[in-house]
Amino acid sequence: MTDMTFGECLRSLLSILDISMNRLSKAINVDNSLVNRWIHGKRIPAYSTAYVENIAEYLSKSFHNSTQIKRLDDLFYDICENNTSAVLIKDKIKVILSECQGYSIERRKRERIKPNNQDSKYELPHNSSYCRNIISKKTLSLSADDKIFFGNSNVLSLCIDLMKSASNLRSLRDNTIYVTYNNYMEIGSSEVFQLMDEFRTQMLRVADKGINMCFLLKLDNNIDRILNFIKFIYPVLVTKRLMIYYYTKYGIIDSDREICIVPGVGALSCFPSGENPHEKCGFFLKNRHAVNIFNDYIKMLIKANSKALIKYYPQDKRIEYYSDLLKAQENIGNSFLYRTGQHPLMMPASLYKRILERKKFLPKDISLSMKTFETQLNAFKKSINRYEYYDICSAKAITDLINNRKFPIFINGTIETVSLNKDEVMEIMKNIIDTIKSFDNYKFSLIHDTGSCGYDSCYVFIKERWVLFYEMCMGSDTSSETKLSVNEPMVVSAAEKYFMEKHEQIAPINKDKHEIVKFMKRQMNLLNDGMFL
Repeated sequence: MTDMTFGECLRSLLSILDISMNRLSKAINVDNSLVNRWIHGKRIPAYSTAYVENIAEYLSKSFHNSTQIKRLDDLFYDICENNTSAVLIKDKIKVILSECQGYSIERRKRERIKPNNQDSKYELPHNSSYCRNIISKKTLSLSADDKIFFGNSNVLSLCIDLMKSASNLRSLRDNTIYVTYNNYMEIGSSEVFQLMDEFRTQMLRVADKGINMCFLLKLDNNIDRILNFIKFIYPVLVTKRLMIYYYTKYGIIDSDREICIVPGVGALSCFPSGENPHEKCGFFLKNRHAVNIFNDYIKMLIKANSKALIKYYPQDKRIEYYSDLLKAQENIGNSFLYRTGQHPLMMPASLYKRILERKKFLPKDISLSMKTFETQLNAFKKSINRYEYYDICSAKAITDLINNRKFPIFINGTIETVSLNKDEVMEIMKNIIDTIKSFDNYKFSLIHDTGSCGYDSCYVFIKERWVLFYEMCMGSDTSSETKLSVNEPMVVSAAEKYFMEKHEQIAPINKDKHEIVKFMKRQMNLLNDGMFL
């Protein structure tokens, strides 16, 4: 619903095209004084006239460059918001003039209605200073779409509606949706959990439209709540459309309420209802001025009181990612690894050197690479000798190694997949078995179902109390890679708990080293015609 008058709209259109009132009056064959009265709000074209059609017809032929079209689109967006029916320039002009014409006519009708007797007794004198302070041109009325709501289910339902509105738009003027996540999952009902699933589904659809999402998160000692957030947000991370910030200052009043803002569409702001801090009520606003106010407010809140939780590594930062990952493995503490592919440090050093020579590296480059590899390998063995190292590996990673004979290695600070012959595959398999058998702290597990991952390549590494690394890739297209890290201790601790929950769910036979070694040897038999029995 617009609050721009017909005269203001017409003035804006003439300004965009640098057309005078006199020129317009001649073009549509009316007196110049009539256009002047339109502009200054003294007259409004009636619905039964053809003035709007004639103005749109003339002005639509006066656009000469992209700057003018962009200004028209901005005006159309301000007035019509989510209206996508008008595509042609003439149609857009006609729609916005008609909207403002209707607003002006209805406004004039309201102005003609006198206050009834019930209201008149509260009327203040026209010269009252109190009246002048309260009734201001800066006061705006809310639209009929704005509402007050009650109940936790309504909070999530309205958030879902906002997300659906965003996914149905061709684009957002401000290409970022803002959402807080403070207390949703403490509510605990089955209905809320279903709504959270739908909320996440809509987030994925929004990401497919190329729209960014920014979450503002409250972090405290509530590991379970952070864990629930990780479970909720996990599938959205791969979209690379997600930014997460967390409050760096405690005691901020907004850290206990939820906000959801889709620029140009709507805003939701809710508060605790009554004595129960988890029961919510709030405001749902579609008034464009209100939405803009909330949008500016949450940006200020993020800038002044929060810090980025995730560090993303784009394609040109792949070397930095692997450097940070390897440094993290050198820190003290337990390690947790989930992977659908091979562990590069399971390759014997002698085989690694032969591959470098096969790729015709210069001797000095081979020497440098070997030194780096051996440093990494020693750090890995030192870790599994002193601390527990949980490694959940997809069984498919083993069968793929046997069938495809490919393995990832570190080259020039990043990962490259190389082809192997049968003997080299056997050498790696023996080394994996030796590692499993030699180190009691190496808790190797095999899983046969990675359906929850959904990606061809998934790698999650957690160093106790230090950092979490997360790497995903769909197929062989490196542009689909997502690499990120999180070093906030509360999130890392919650991720550790999440990992251990998954580890506990693995069948005992798939965690038994003797059974795993038997599985490995059976795979080797397939490759080597029954050499290992």
